[in-house]
Amino acid sequence: MQPPKLLHIVQSDFGNLAKDILVQYPELFSFFQFDKPCESHVITLNINDTTRFFDCFCSSLLDKHQKIRGKMLVMHDITLQHTTELKRREIEEKFRLIFENAPLGVLYFDKNGTIKVCNDYFVGIIGSSREKLIGLNLLQLHDERVVEAVKGVLQGRKGFFEGDYQSVTATKTTPVRAIFDTIRNTNGELDGGFGIVEDITDRKEAEEKIKSRNIELQRLNAEKDRFFSIIAHDLRSPFNTLLGFAELIADQKDEATADEMRVYANEIKKSALMLFGLLENLLEWSKLQKEAIDLKLNFLSLHDIVYQTIVVLSQTSEKKEINITNNIDRSFVVVADEKMLSSAFRNLISNAIKFTNPGGRIVISAYKDERAVTFFVRDSGIGIPSKDLDRIFERFYKTDRSRSKQGTGLGLSITHNIISDHGGRIEVNSRPGEGTEFVLWFPLG
Repeated sequence: MQPPKLLHIVQSDFGNLAKDILVQYPELFSFFQFDKPCESHVITLNINDTTRFFDCFCSSLLDKHQKIRGKMLVMHDITLQHTTELKRREIEEKFRLIFENAPLGVLYFDKNGTIKVCNDYFVGIIGSSREKLIGLNLLQLHDERVVEAVKGVLQGRKGFFEGDYQSVTATKTTPVRAIFDTIRNTNGELDGGFGIVEDITDRKEAEEKIKSRNIELQRLNAEKDRFFSIIAHDLRSPFNTLLGFAELIADQKDEATADEMRVYANEIKKSALMLFGLLENLLEWSKLQKEAIDLKLNFLSLHDIVYQTIVVLSQTSEKKEINITNNIDRSFVVVADEKMLSSAFRNLISNAIKFTNPGGRIVISAYKDERAVTFFVRDSGIGIPSKDLDRIFERFYKTDRSRSKQGTGLGLSITHNIISDHGGRIEVNSRPGEGTEFVLWFPLG
């Protein structure tokens, strides 16, 4: 299309001044009247309500004396090329925005394996700087997974690896998932490759949590099965005793003597007390399984807690003629949950009674420093084998000495949890035949 048509110049316009002809196009006229030679200039014109772009060149026309006789304006319609260029720049800008803001690390390497471009996310994953990464040859890395993936891309294949990556430009190890692929030019020739790198730290942590949770669930399931097995075993004996003597009483109510009835009643009582003790431990254990235990803290006298526990257990200790001595100073006070602390002491003292031979002794004492009260329960009982000491506080664990006794194997585990929940700790010292000593460290305040 020629300018006269574009600019609506007709034959009758010839001979008129350029400023009159180009009055609708002031930018074009301004360029035209410039009196010095100039380079080409892109001018935008609105012609027939359409925006068009022209590459314009203006030069002076000289006579033989080098005097200006006129000017020549050359216009080249570059609308198509200019629009194409604008679209290309727009696409490049969009690509740049996607490249820089992608939630993945992206890099481009040439056919020699040298990184030419990478985005900020990739820099962050590697933990380095762009300056150190640009120009780095991927084929010279020590990580064979990267080298093999890049080699495959440069031979026309896709590459992939997943795992921990140790940066060579920074002291950082990151779990990553990396995909590599080829880049070809317009002729289909290999021009390099690109990599997409994902930081999978969160995924790995989630997988580890799931794995850990599955292990925990398996453990809990096994513990549940063990729990029911123990309950079935340990409750069967006292129930059999209860049922057996109840049946005797029912069958012999008219023939049995008073002494025989007294024996039956005592056996029933023993079994009932045993069942009560088992159920108490089970209830305590059930409470401790809750994720958050609501401790009702108060100032408590250790002497009084121990005294009350001795009174509760006096019938059992007196029957075995075991002497229990409470040597705790009345002034020793701790901040604790009364029910929980009483339960812990009841387990320790009843254990001492259970495994101390008739006529033995139990001594309960404590001393205090500026940080804590240290509490001791010492008995003259049968002691604990060394092989059992490390597992004594495990749930459901029973030592050789305790397998002959009725119990859930929960008492010491419950005590350990209670003391731990109060910020303290518990230890055990024992030798077979020499008695046992439980030591509780209980923080003040």
